Amino acid sequence: MKFLKNFFKANYRGDTIVEVTFAIAMFCVVAVISISIMNDGLNSAQSSLEITMARNEIDAQAEALRFVHDSYISQMKLSPDQQQYKLLWEKIVGTNGVSGLVNTPEQIAEYPILDCNSAYELSNSDNLYNDKGFILNTRLLVPANVDSTIIKKFFAASGDTTSISYQKLTDYILIDADKNIVDNPFVPATVYPRIIYTTGNNQEAAALIEGDTYSRDYRKLSRAEGIWILAVRDASTSQAAVLPTYYDFYIRTCWYPPGKEQPNTIATIIRLYNPGISN
Repeated sequence: MKFLKNFFKANYRGDTIVEVTFAIAMFCVVAVISISIMNDGLNSAQSSLEITMARNEIDAQAEALRFVHDSYISQMKLSPDQQQYKLLWEKIVGTNGVSGLVNTPEQIAEYPILDCNSAYELSNSDNLYNDKGFILNTRLLVPANVDSTIIKKFFAASGDTTSISYQKLTDYILIDADKNIVDNPFVPATVYPRIIYTTGNNQEAAALIEGDTYSRDYRKLSRAEGIWILAVRDASTSQAAVLPTYYDFYIRTCWYPPGKEQPNTIATIIRLYNPGISN
């Protein structure tokens, strides 16, 4: 019995420092690899979600453009006072030689964009502002609110709180503490391309908006992040005085996915024909 005790005592010892160090090193390698794989999986899932959300915003803008165009065509045979969507359509494409928000093909910046911020730099001659970028407030797509439906860079002069145009906008466009209209609702995407809405907060202004029955809902456009529309007229009729056969609408997005330095850029083009031209 004493022999067995001495035998086990002689052969019982702890791990050496080399063995412990090797075990910790192996654990760290496995942990790092596992975390890296999990992180790549999360980034991939996040990127897929962002692409889906961006496409949803693009589709919403495309359907809004088609709706305005189709409604305008369907009402062409009505009397002028009943052509409700004529104002919305002509606000975009212009009328009587006025170009509205439509560009000539030469005015469109090169695409794709290599840097999302370059689309918003005022010093850049090829940005969405110089190219008459706009967005549609799809939650307020009614003809009674033309200026609140088609959102451009500038809405009114800074400090203008008396004009009818301002009064129509205050319940739908972000205003600052001094009740000045924020001139720049277009900003680079903080997460993915999206349109941010908030609630209206001006009861008196809301009462002036004809046809508005949901002024307390989230229909006030706060900002458009990483998404904009550029309208381009038929290349064969670049002169403003000549009616184009069609208009192309470039719906563009740009944002940075998680863990990436190169931006994601998704865009689509829809062509809407001018109903005043025989094809």
